[in-house]
Amino acid sequence: MKKRSSTTGLPGEFCGKCLLALVILATAWGCKRGGLIDPSAGLDEDQKAVQNLVYALADSASSLDQFRGMFAKDKAPPSTDMAKYKEFMFYVVGDITITGTTANFTTGIETQVGEAEPVIVEKPWTAVKEADGWKLSDAPLP
Repeated sequence: MKKRSSTTGLPGEFCGKCLLALVILATAWGCKRGGLIDPSAGLDEDQKAVQNLVYALADSASSLDQFRGMFAKDKAPPSTDMAKYKEFMFYVVGDITITGTTANFTTGIETQVGEAEPVIVEKPWTAVKEADGWKLSDAPLP
């Protein structure tokens, strides 16, 4: 039987986790002087759209239609490669350079196997602006 907190009636383990979470949040708040880092600060709307496209790629790999919708016409990887994209986290490293309807940027591709430290590989990626918004045109994996 779980030990209950005398003040809340909740299990003591739950209250301890809540307290730990509050301490971590307070520490993070104090270290950042009241603010969190905004990865899209200073980006224009097109750059933000490209950045969001990159962040959402791994999640889109759970649906073939969503996954294909992230890519420009005829640029999606084969459906047999879709599962590979679920294994990684993607984020933009450095600047997103937009020239006309083409965006060039470096993507950090992070994977973690078991308890090992994450492995990060950087690859150049490209996106293009189509009628319905920004789409990836070249998104190689390591």
